[in-house]
Amino acid sequence: KDSYGLLDVLLKLRDAAPLDFEIVAVNLDQRHPGYPERVLPEYLGRLGIPFRIVRQVPHWFAGDDEHFGMGKFPSFIVETPEGYFYGLPSVDGKGMKCAQHLFTPELADPDQVDWMPNEADEVPVRKFLNQYLPEVGKRSAAQVCMYTVTPDRHFVIDIDPMYPNSILAAGFSGQVRSGCW
Repeated sequence: KDSYGLLDVLLKLRDAAPLDFEIVAVNLDQRHPGYPERVLPEYLGRLGIPFRIVRQVPHWFAGDDEHFGMGKFPSFIVETPEGYFYGLPSVDGKGMKCAQHLFTPELADPDQVDWMPNEADEVPVRKFLNQYLPEVGKRSAAQVCMYTVTPDRHFVIDIDPMYPNSILAAGFSGQVRSGCW
């Protein structure tokens, strides 16, 4: 996830900083087993940090692990006239992962997220694959995820107004390493 990239940046900053500080990593995955979807939106609301909720649907596609497996196939992000698409190699034979990196439609509340993948979700991704990676097979799985994004799609790095001796640094927005794993 993008939080891994942000954590890496923070660890390097800590090593180079002229003072000692502690990093506490908190996982706020939304709607994954054991993680309620309201934690992050409610916290950001209390802090007065504007955010939007976006439904994202990554897909896994059958493919030859000889060509699409880890160590053989790269992670990628491609800008096309239809938008951004990203992909990851097959891990554990699950299939190559691919999704359109969307920031629409913006939703006001986690209750508005449609948690069931549908055929329409696959259409732009399949079109992309047919054009750029026609060797990829049929979709084997799909998963709906919820992104919490800032209006400008940037990270949030600021002093936490509830705990002034703490700095809030949150990845959000799928900027560093995208997706729902």
